[in-house]
Amino acid sequence: MMKEKNKPSISRRRPVRRVIVVLICLAVFLVGIGSASPVLRDCPGGGGGAILAEGSTAAKPIIEGEDAGITKNEEVVYGRLNADGSPQEFYVVESFNVAKEGVLSDVGNFDRLVNLTSSAEIEYQDNRLRVEVEPGLFFYQGNVSGVDLPWGIFLSYTLDGQPIEADELSGRSGDLLIKLAIRPRASISDSMRDYYILQTQFTFDSEAVEVIDAPLATQALAGNDRVVNFTTLPGKESDYELQLAITDFYMNPISITALPLEFPLDLRSEDFTEALEPMLDGLRDLNDGLQKLNDGMPELETGAADLTDGADALTNGGKELLEGAEELLSGLKEYADGVGEVLKGMERLANGSAQLVPAGEQLASGLKELCAGGPALAGGLRELAQGLGEMARQIRAQLAELPEVDVAGIEQLLAGSQAIRGVLAELKQSGTALAAGAEQGLAGLEQMGAKQAELAQLAQLLQENPAALAQQWQLSPDALQNQDVQILFGVLQGILTDISQGMAGLGELSELLSGIPPYMSGVGALADQYAQLDTALGQLVAEISRMTELAGGMKELADNLDLFKTGLDRALAGLEQYFKGVEAIYAGLDGVKDKNGKLTTPGLNSGLTQLNQGLWQLYNGSSVMGRSGSQLTGGQSEINDGIRKLIDGNSELTDGLREYAAGIHEVADGVGEMAGGTAEMDERLDNIDEEIIELVEEKFPMLKKGTLELSSFVPGRDSQPDTQQFILLVDGVDKVERSAPPVEEPKAKSLWERILDVFR
Repeated sequence: MMKEKNKPSISRRRPVRRVIVVLICLAVFLVGIGSASPVLRDCPGGGGGAILAEGSTAAKPIIEGEDAGITKNEEVVYGRLNADGSPQEFYVVESFNVAKEGVLSDVGNFDRLVNLTSSAEIEYQDNRLRVEVEPGLFFYQGNVSGVDLPWGIFLSYTLDGQPIEADELSGRSGDLLIKLAIRPRASISDSMRDYYILQTQFTFDSEAVEVIDAPLATQALAGNDRVVNFTTLPGKESDYELQLAITDFYMNPISITALPLEFPLDLRSEDFTEALEPMLDGLRDLNDGLQKLNDGMPELETGAADLTDGADALTNGGKELLEGAEELLSGLKEYADGVGEVLKGMERLANGSAQLVPAGEQLASGLKELCAGGPALAGGLRELAQGLGEMARQIRAQLAELPEVDVAGIEQLLAGSQAIRGVLAELKQSGTALAAGAEQGLAGLEQMGAKQAELAQLAQLLQENPAALAQQWQLSPDALQNQDVQILFGVLQGILTDISQGMAGLGELSELLSGIPPYMSGVGALADQYAQLDTALGQLVAEISRMTELAGGMKELADNLDLFKTGLDRALAGLEQYFKGVEAIYAGLDGVKDKNGKLTTPGLNSGLTQLNQGLWQLYNGSSVMGRSGSQLTGGQSEINDGIRKLIDGNSELTDGLREYAAGIHEVADGVGEMAGGTAEMDERLDNIDEEIIELVEEKFPMLKKGTLELSSFVPGRDSQPDTQQFILLVDGVDKVERSAPPVEEPKAKSLWERILDVFR
């Protein structure tokens, strides 16, 4: 039994003490542990199968006779490797939290055993060890052989482009390339592969080594030493390179540490799964809306085609109407020219009648001319009346050939288009809520990566300037020289890198969620474009209404032409009677002449005066008729211009409707594809939350809860330690000891020389 003072208390023992014990063990290993010790025991019988202690039923460490004598078992594997990474020797330090005093029994194939806690002797027989322990922490060390590390470690060296062995580098200078490769072995367990992170540390004298390039490494200064760390994440095959400029080279041993990395999270908790529900509801609403929109697209395509056909028919009818209007304008111009000729004749007639009073002969001559020109004037008016009648008939015929415009149907089509416009507007408004749901879904998925930018900045700071990060965390300058701190920094950098890589594995779902806002933006753009098309349709309906009004105006013009012809026929009848009276006057003039042939009737002058006045009145009335004809011609010209503009505008509208119909067809195709895609997506929504969780667990096994299973590194020891880590040292390069140049001893002076020195 040990003395009472050697009983350590678990509650008062600090983690620092455990670290000190581990460091002492490492120091003992480095200086050699072959010296005699009362707690050291060679195990020449090692290598046989595990044999259980008497009364034991399991190959695990126990306190004999106690059911709960050991509460925790931790295992640290120490290894020494050659400079190329091949193994030299291994030993294992097992620690136990002993709850009750007794005899600790454990199994394993050991070459040598050392009691690191007390002076009690370790009994070892048939691969089973027994030692007396007291409550508290107990440590023992066991050397093992014939074992392989779970990872293959390979190192090679190249000096100035030529391969070289490490033991040949001592004192050399030049450009040195060190390559390190770490490969998980095929026999590695799933826990080792998925959970263990490796930290490799090189330490160089800054005066002898300058680091030129070290990709993927984290560097730090520890006093006069340059520390270079590489982190290998779980399950990864790693290749690293170190480019150095060396002078009188030597290198401290390379340290490799392997630790399990575990972050147990409950991905199936309500906090995680409920965050996905708004996104899933939004996706279902999107699918329903797209299916309804897809069902209504055929009717919209049919309506657009009918609208295009109606616009084509309207354009063709407008062209025929323009041809008739051109003929009408030509007839009106001929009518205006005829009225001008009539006015010239009437003016000559009126001027001639004014001369009847002073000169009967001239009156007779004028009446003669009037009688001669009367039939021609009457004939011209008859032709004018016939032309006006024919013009009215042509206008009515052209109006009859124009297609009937179903104003009610067009207005109904416009109402349907406005209803579709409203549906698209509602879909655009609901799309905003859907996009918000998608963003909430993304927020739920990004619970583990919401701080990715800050983590990336932290990773960059860890790699480029860990000293500044240590100062920010209020660590002392000496803390960076602490191996635990360096391992922590490497682990943090590896975690941050693995999280960034793992987030890329969720790209399929992230792309699905990220694509919803742009998609809804496209739906909004569709709604805006359809609103423009609906506005254009309203303008078309307005143009059709104006065409209807123009057709009514043309009909009214035909009616006015008929009225004008009726009045002209009546005027023609009166004119014929007038010319008959003129002929009678002309015949009567022969009876009122004297024997000399001069007019002698007293009332003749008065009658001629009245005749002159009547002719001027007729001339003025004909002038009004001429001006009316000119105005009618000008108005018809404006009507023709309006018809041309209407045809041009309707042609542009027809082209726009064709583009509208083509666009509707493309929209229908796109909506159909989207409806099919969302239907397929809807089928996957039932299990999407489970797929997300499985994908996260596949990319990040260390996030699973309670999945880390350890196995002892000791051959023949089947128990599972509660914790396990590996601490490996790779042989460095020794420093060349330069001998100082010999110092010449001063020659002893004679007595005479010493006397002379007094006087000098």
